[in-house]
Amino acid sequence: MLDIGWTELFIVGVVALIVIGPKDLPGALHTFGKYVGQLRRMVRQFQDGIDDIARQEELRELQKTVTDATDSRAFDRYLQNDIDDAAKPVKPAVEHDAQADTTAPAERPADPAPEDDKPAEPKPGSPTTAP
Repeated sequence: MLDIGWTELFIVGVVALIVIGPKDLPGALHTFGKYVGQLRRMVRQFQDGIDDIARQEELRELQKTVTDATDSRAFDRYLQNDIDDAAKPVKPAVEHDAQADTTAPAERPADPAPEDDKPAEPKPGSPTTAP
């Protein structure tokens, strides 16, 4: 991270020993450690705050999704879109069949005339009516 090697650390220690003095060096290191600890706590609190904000935003999105799913109008629109999508391929075929049904009677040949004028005999097993 900082890429401080042992030689640089040794030089900083010697300079601190010369500038601060051997008597005050332990107190200075203790104070420096306190500040580093406070700085770490502040960074951790900041990171926790950012994480809380991200979690709250995720919860809002989840709540919006659940609300949209339970909202009857949104659900009806969702179903209507699904129905429309499913019916798209069927609509042209239905319209084509409707047009074919309107023209079909004119194109059909007439029923052939009965060959003989005898009434049709009832089929065996079918109910017969008495004269």
